Amino acid sequence: MPHTSSPVPNADISSEFVQCLRESASAHQGYVAYVADASQVSGGKIKGNERYVAIVLSDTDASAVPNRAAPIHAEVRRTAEGFPIACVMFALRLAEVDARIVSQAFPSLYGRLNVLWIFRDIATIESHAYSAEMEEDFENAFCVADGHRDEYDPYDDHTQRTDVEVHTGFVLEGIGSLQQTPMQSAGV
Repeated sequence: MPHTSSPVPNADISSEFVQCLRESASAHQGYVAYVADASQVSGGKIKGNERYVAIVLSDTDASAVPNRAAPIHAEVRRTAEGFPIACVMFALRLAEVDARIVSQAFPSLYGRLNVLWIFRDIATIESHAYSAEMEEDFENAFCVADGHRDEYDPYDDHTQRTDVEVHTGFVLEGIGSLQQTPMQSAGV
């Protein structure tokens, strides 16, 4: 059953939490996503278990990723190494996130997917409707990617790549903690 309360308001995003994620992400090559709950995102101001996908783009201004509120969908993409991966596409296909990371936010429980975008200049939350049809779309992408998991097929050129590829993610444990459970992409 969908949750009726609102996502964490932008004014309640914890600046300390955002800074911790920026610092943690800097230790990894490429872009990184984290799964956190409302209490973590708000620094304990808001209680709740609803989860958020935090996409950390510390070297990018928010203006470089417009249309963050555009509808999301699933696609089978390829890792930098050329292996198929199910991804959730954001911002009119400007950004892709490994669907396994997104699935750890359990969007079907609340009927929405909350995304905390962490840019160089701001941190902001977008909430996307999430339906049973979307869940089926994501499951289909998982199945197709898994069915081709042994196929190596790198992109012919960089124009086929997405500007923001997030294939590494972590599930955060405990409020105020950056204890992480890693999630690596297929083929990595």
